[in-house]
Order: sequence, then C-alpha cells, then structure tokens
Amino acid sequence: MSYRPQYAYPEPPEGTVEEDFVYYFDETNLPILGTISTNTPLSKIVLQLQADAPFKLRGVQVSGNVGDLYMRLYDAHDNQLSQALVEADRTYSGTLNGPQPIGRLPVVLEPEIPCPAGGFLQIDLGLISP
Repeated sequence: MSYRPQYAYPEPPEGTVEEDFVYYFDETNLPILGTISTNTPLSKIVLQLQADAPFKLRGVQVSGNVGDLYMRLYDAHDNQLSQALVEADRTYSGTLNGPQPIGRLPVVLEPEIPCPAGGFLQIDLGLISP
C-alpha cells in the first residue's frame, strides 16, 4: 500500500529498523467477513496482528465498492476511532472509482496508531439498508 503522509514520520529509535508491512483481511482469512447480513451489525471483529514485532497503523484501504457497508475501527487499546458507524466507501476509500473499481487509494491515519506485537485491532461492520 503506497501512500504519502502529510508529515514525515520521525526516525525509528537507534538499533531498530522500520519496514513496510500490509495486513489484508477478507472472507478468505477472516470468514466472518463473508457473513454480514443487512441490518444486523457485527461488533468487535478481531483483526489479529502478528506477534513478531510491533505494528504502526498508518493507513486504511477498503477495496472495491462496498455499497451500504458501514464500519467503525478500534485501536489496539479498545478505543473507538469514530463515535458511530461510518460509511466505508466514503470514509476509508481514498477514491470512488465508479461501478467497477480496480483499486483504491489508502486513507492515511495521522497520527499513526501504535499496536503492540501480538496485539489486535477490532472493527464493527454493518450493512445498513437505506
């Protein structure tokens, strides 16, 4: 996922190296994502992070048109990143590419959200019928 933050990130502490890393979550590696029913929100779905190193969440990308999908992210310390469910297509997709998008731009999160090694993020999802 390539993106350009508004401000440069500080150098990592001496003796450490930062590497780009991307997590993908979809119904193949998180089957519950394929079971969302209209007007029946799913709460606090766990997005498990790897245990080998801390992770800094610097961007979110929702790929493809997801229609009436609404979501709310939680950081690794169970803090909500929005007060209500927000429309995923408009909030976490950098562009709306029409009916058959090939890809989306990530939405940069500033400041970055630190996550401990082996931690997890959480997400609420709902298909809201208009």
